[in-house]
Amino acid sequence: MIMEMLQKPGYSTPQEPPPRLHPLDYEPRWKMWGCLVLMLVGLHLVIGPKIQLSIWEVQRGLNSAFDEALQWRHGTMALSDANPRWEAPIIDGKAYNVVGPLFVLISIAGTFLSEKLGTEPGTFFGPLFVLMVAVPLPLVAFGVFRSLTRFSAWGAVMAAYLIAGTSLRPMLTAARHGTIYQIDHLLACTGLLLLAGDLLGKRRIWPAVIGLAMAVWSRQMTCFYALPLLWIAAWSPSPREPRGPVNPLASIEPQPRVSP
Repeated sequence: MIMEMLQKPGYSTPQEPPPRLHPLDYEPRWKMWGCLVLMLVGLHLVIGPKIQLSIWEVQRGLNSAFDEALQWRHGTMALSDANPRWEAPIIDGKAYNVVGPLFVLISIAGTFLSEKLGTEPGTFFGPLFVLMVAVPLPLVAFGVFRSLTRFSAWGAVMAAYLIAGTSLRPMLTAARHGTIYQIDHLLACTGLLLLAGDLLGKRRIWPAVIGLAMAVWSRQMTCFYALPLLWIAAWSPSPREPRGPVNPLASIEPQPRVSP
C-alpha cells in the first residue's frame, strides 16, 4: 500500500544520501600551496644554515654507489681505484659495491643530465643532486601528513617537525658531503613515508610498492616492511572510508509531498 502511494503523482521517493564530504575537497587550493611554501621557507630559515644546500656535492671517492654508476658507463660493475673500498667485497682482485642500487640509478640519471647542462663528464651537478635527493623528502612528508590529518596546516607542521626535530636533520647535514650511508638513509625514509601514507590512507597499494622498493633499494633490512603491505593487500583490498565531517544534507530524510 505504501509503495503504491509513493508511486502516485505528488509523492517523492527517498533518494540515496549524498556522499561524505572530505575536508580536502573543499579546502582552497591556495591554502595548500601557502602551507607548503611557508613550510619550506621555515625549514630554510631554521635548518638551512646547518644543512647548507648550496655546497652539496658527491664524489666517487666517498660514495661507492656513485663510483659504481660511473663504472657502469664504462661497461663494468667493479669499483675504480679512486674508491676507498669500504665494505666492498673483493672477488678476483676486483672490489664491488654492496649498498642498494637506488642511488646508483639516480647517479646514472644525474650525471647524464649534468652533462646535458654543460658540466664535466662524470660529475653530479650540485643543484641537481639536491633536487633528486633532498627535495623529495619534505614534499613527500607534507603530502603524506596532509592526506592523513586532512588539513594542510597540520600536514606542514608535522612534516616540518619530522625534518627539523628528529634525526633526519643531522642526516641532511652529513649528506652534503655525498656519503652513501646518509644518502641511503634519506632515500629510505622518503620511501617509507610513501609506504606508510598509502597503507594508513587510501590503500591503493601501488604507491606503497614504490615506497617499499625505494626503501629496500637503499636499506635492505627495510624489506620486512613488506609484511604489512602483503597483509593489507591480501585481506583489505578496499580503500578506507575518508574520515571527516558528514555532509549535513545527508541527515535530512526526504518526506513525501502531497499535491493539493
